[in-house]
Amino acid sequence: MSIHAILGRFAAGAAALAAAALASFGPATAANNIGLDTIELKVVNTTGNKGDLYMYVWGQSGDTWYYVTDTNGDVSAYSPSSDYETIGINIGSKKRVSVELPQLSAARVYFSLGKAMQVTVGSNNAPSTPSGWTIPSSTVENPNYRTIFDWFEYTWADVQQPSNFTTSFNGNLTQVDMVGIPMLLRLNGQNATQQTVFTAAGFSNKKSRTKLMRLMEKAPKPWNKLIVGKNRKVPFRVVSPYNGMDLGGGIGLGTFPSDFLDSYIDSVWSKYASTHMLATTTGPSATYHGLVQGGSLVFTNAGNPGDTVTFAKPTSLMAFNGYLGTLSNPGDSNLQAEGAELARYLQAGLMRTTILKNGNISACPKNPNKVYYKNAPVNQYSKRMHRVAHDHKAYGFGWDDVCDQASDFTVFDPNFIKVKLLPLKAK
Repeated sequence: MSIHAILGRFAAGAAALAAAALASFGPATAANNIGLDTIELKVVNTTGNKGDLYMYVWGQSGDTWYYVTDTNGDVSAYSPSSDYETIGINIGSKKRVSVELPQLSAARVYFSLGKAMQVTVGSNNAPSTPSGWTIPSSTVENPNYRTIFDWFEYTWADVQQPSNFTTSFNGNLTQVDMVGIPMLLRLNGQNATQQTVFTAAGFSNKKSRTKLMRLMEKAPKPWNKLIVGKNRKVPFRVVSPYNGMDLGGGIGLGTFPSDFLDSYIDSVWSKYASTHMLATTTGPSATYHGLVQGGSLVFTNAGNPGDTVTFAKPTSLMAFNGYLGTLSNPGDSNLQAEGAELARYLQAGLMRTTILKNGNISACPKNPNKVYYKNAPVNQYSKRMHRVAHDHKAYGFGWDDVCDQASDFTVFDPNFIKVKLLPLKAK
C-alpha cells in the first residue's frame, strides 16, 4: 500500500511512548548494530526464476530512515544522492533462506529477481520509491522498470505500557501501486486475546500470477492496458489505475484515462446536493451527515454542528489515490481522527461504486461479494485482485481496509515472519 495509507493505519506513535528497555522482554531473538531488536523472516522462493533473489529493506526508527545492509538485520542511514545507487542484499538462489528484520516503522521489504533495486536519496535523507510505472526515456531515468519486483510492508512498534504485550507487528501485502510477484505473508504471534495465531495475507495459490495476468488480459479496455510488458513471456507487472494515468514528466504509463471516474463523481455530487450521506465514525464515535454545498461535500457532526469536514470535488486521480478533507478546527485531535475516517469511507465508496446505491457510506454489507464491484463503472483492477487473493482480501486501493477487505494483519509479540514468493508462471 502507499505510505500515506501505512501511516494512517499503523499506530507508529506508540513506539515513542514506550520505554526502549521493554523491547528486550519480547520474543525478538537478537539486536542489530545500532541496538534495534530483530526478528526472523523466513523467505520461501518458488518463483522459478533461475537467477539470484535480491532483498531491499528500508524504514524508519525515530526520525531517521535506514536500510538493511546484511542478513543479520544490521542497518545504515542514507546519505543524499541524486544519482541512482544499488542497494540491497543478494540472498542467492536457494528456495529457503532466513533473514533478520529490524524493528522499524513504515517499512518496506522488496524482493527483486536477478537485479537489486536502485534508488536515489533526497536532501532529507529519505529514499525514493522504486517505480514500476515510470517509463524510462532519453529524459527520464528509471533503472527498475525492467526488473520484476514486489514488496510487503510492516511496522513493528513498542506497545504503550501497561499492557499484556511488549510489541505489535503490523504487516500487509499491498497491491495499491502494482503487483509483480504475488506473495503470501504470514505472521506468527499473539492476537488481542493472547492466543497464538499464524495469519495469512496476500496470495496463496501457486497459479495466482498466471490467473491474475489472464484476468487482466481479458478485462475490457482500458483495464487490459495496465499490464506492463504484456507481450513478454513473463510480463513485468500489473499497475494500479492511478499509476496507469499520465501524470506528466514521464510519471505513469499514460494508458489509463485520467477522467475515467469523472462521470460517476459528477453523479454522486449531483445526488447528494439534495439528499444527505450518512457516516458513523468509531474513533471517537460520532454521526456525520454529508451534503454538497458550494461544490464541496461537507460532512457535519450531528451532535456538534460546529465540527465539519469538507471534501473538494475530486478528480479521478484524487479518487483513485485517496485524499483528505479540510477540517473546521484543524487542531482538534478528535476531529482529525474523524476526518481521516470519513476520507476512508468516501474513497471506499467511490472505488467500489456503492455510494449512489447506498448513502450510508460507513455501513458494511453482510455479503460484500454481492455488493462490491457490481455497479458501473466497475473497478476491474480491484475486483480482480480480490478474486485471486487469499480469502479474497486485497489492497486494491489505499483504504481497501474499510469493512475488513484488506490483506492486512497485526500480531503482538511476534515469534517469526514468513513470506512465500509464488511462481511467475504456472500451468
